[in-house]
Parts: sequence; C-alpha cells; structure tokens
Amino acid sequence: MRGRSAADIAPLALIALAGIAAAQGYPEKPIRVLTTATGGPNDQEIVRVLQRAETKERLSSYGIEAIPGTPEEFAATIRSEMARMDKVIRESRLRE
Repeated sequence: MRGRSAADIAPLALIALAGIAAAQGYPEKPIRVLTTATGGPNDQEIVRVLQRAETKERLSSYGIEAIPGTPEEFAATIRSEMARMDKVIRESRLRE
C-alpha cells in the first residue's frame, strides 16, 4: 500500500519555531545575560525587547506571537515538537 498524501491527514496543528542560537561551546555568560534573570542591569535583554508594545505589534502584523524563554525551555520545545511530528509522520505513513 502506498503512503497517504497530506490531504488524507486530519487537520493538524503546526507551529513554526524561531530562536537565537549560538555555536556549541559559545561562552554561557553572554547567553545568560540576554535570556535569564541574573540580577544584572542587562538582564533578559531579548525578553525586554520582545515585551515592548511596538515589538509585539510589529511581530503580530506578521502573524507571529513571541514567547520568550530560557535556552533550556527552547531546547525542550524543539525536542517535544520533533517527537510529536515524528509520531504524526510515522502513524500517517506519509511519503514524499
């Protein structure tokens, strides 16, 4: 039996993920300053920018909702989505 086409699959929730990444081995301190509350004056710079009204409006105009988080949360979301979509593809027997 041939695999199913995309049209055969029930409606499916898909998300697109975007984030800021650094090469493996990149120093952790600058990443933490940008993403995590450490008590310093430059804490969570990325979060601050994403929470500005003008940033939210601009992203929203493109259909984007920013959900800032820690690098660990982003990695967990990526792993979770990969596992979810792997299951969908395997169970649907979707083929090229």
